[in-house]
Amino acid sequence: YSDEYQKSDLLQSKYLISLITLNEFEHLHVVRSSLKLSSIQLEHDELTLENYVCRYR
Repeated sequence: YSDEYQKSDLLQSKYLISLITLNEFEHLHVVRSSLKLSSIQLEHDELTLENYVCRYR
């Protein structure tokens, strides 16, 4: 019983984590887009979302 319980618990937290990550990425994408509009610099320094996450986490 407890094994089953742990399994579903793990699944749930994995799901939550992926949700959070998705939201974070969307947010970063929006931030990056608005930065891009106001800053030519970013065109020279094209950041991938992954780099962005690593840099500002």
